[in-house]
Formats: sequence, C-alpha cells, structure tokens
Amino acid sequence: MLLFLSIIIVYHFYNKDEFLLIISYCVSIFISFIISLYYIFPLKYADTTFTKVSIKKLLSTSFPMMLSSSMIYIIFSIDILMLGIFDTSENVGVYRIVTQIASLNAIFVITLGTVIGPKISKLYSEKKEKEFKKTIKQSSKFIFYVTLPILIGILLFSTKILLFFGTDYLKGLYALILLSICQFFFAITGFVDIILNMTGHQKFFGKVTTVTAVLNLLLNMFLIPMYGMLGAAMATGFSILLTNSIAIIYIHKKLKVLSVYLPFLSDKIDPL
Repeated sequence: MLLFLSIIIVYHFYNKDEFLLIISYCVSIFISFIISLYYIFPLKYADTTFTKVSIKKLLSTSFPMMLSSSMIYIIFSIDILMLGIFDTSENVGVYRIVTQIASLNAIFVITLGTVIGPKISKLYSEKKEKEFKKTIKQSSKFIFYVTLPILIGILLFSTKILLFFGTDYLKGLYALILLSICQFFFAITGFVDIILNMTGHQKFFGKVTTVTAVLNLLLNMFLIPMYGMLGAAMATGFSILLTNSIAIIYIHKKLKVLSVYLPFLSDKIDPL
C-alpha cells in the first residue's frame, strides 16, 4: 500500500518521469523495511519446548499450503503478464493501476487474517466448535461492513478516480468496475484459505487453486485478444468467484459453518 501511494503522489503531483517513479518505489521498499525491523527486533522469545516433526509430515502439510498460495498469486498476477503479450504496454500500465485500485479491499482481509488464523487453528484443535464458528462469523461480518463502503465508493466515483491519473486511464473503467465487484467478493470470502489450511483441508484447497489457476491462464489467452483489458478482468474475476465459491461450499459441507456473511440470510442459513 505504501508503494502504491508513493507512486501515485510522485506521478500526479510532481513528475511523470520514469526514473523518479523507480526512486519512489525503492524508497518505499526501504521505509517498509525499516518499519518491519522496528517491530521485529523487540520480540522476545520465551523458553519453548519444541516437538520433533518428521520431514515427510512437514512437507505433506506445508507443500499444499505453498501450492495454494502460489496458485492464488498466479490468479491475481497472470492477467498483467498475458495482457503484456497480447496488448500494448500503454494498456498494461492502465490495467496495472486498475488492479491496484480494485484490490484495496484485500488489505483488510490480509491484515485480519494474520490475527484470526492462529485463533481458528487453536479453537479447531481444541474442538471448541461453537467458538470456532462464532469467530468465523464475526470476522466475516466485520470484513463485509468494512469493505462494502469501499466498493460503493469505487463504483460511484470510478470515473473521477481514473481521471485522477489522466484521461487515458478512462479506458480501464469497465475493467475497474468488474474487478472491484469480484475483489469485494474475494474480500468477504477471503478467509476460506485460512479456514481450510488451519483445519487440515489444505490438500483440497491446493487442488482447487491449481485447477482455477490453469483455467485462469486459458481464459486470459482466449479473452484478452478479444476484449483487451476487460477480457483480463473477466478471466481474473471468474477465477476468483469460482475458487472461493467452491471453497465456501466445501467448508459448509465439511465444517458446518458458512464462511461468508450475507445480511439477513447468514443466521437463517447457518444459525449458531
């Protein structure tokens, strides 16, 4: 987020020279590094007894998590690469800004996910089913009401937001609207990976994300030559919807909890 904001400030208020954009990018990375060190070094580790774990067991647990994380990264990133192959560099630049704006909601999911992930794992391992479900529902509800205003703001002021960067960026309007809606869906269902990984269902999620990542690649190859930026947005958006929809259904079937908050419906579908 710091990187994105720094580039916006330099680009819009100071200079559009590429060298200054690169400098702002590097300075942002350095500042982020310093901030990270500030929070890492004060940590004090208490005396802990470590349990010996076999390499085979460790890999069988961690590899699917690594696989699903890699596939999710591909789903969110491959569109820009494919757009660079099939479209102009100018449109790639416009689409890059569009994806950054549309993904603002993801910040809250990532931030809250670092907090509730260990809690979900602890409650599930201790078989505290009621607290486990309550934590998921409260977190999903919180994310819904935090990210909904952001979506509404982007949809209402999408034209003005793009004009902030220049009139050339208006060509990404429909891609921004589509991606913002899909990113909102990702945000309100964004805990599915944490829930599956923390409850021993990481292999299933690894398989799902692998299939949808391959599908995303194929859709980009088919849609970008036909629709350009909008085609890339369609491919990414569909992959997001498919991945998390499958995960929601699986979680509800296996864990008996609805991992997405739906106003007026969640309590009726899945009461505590």
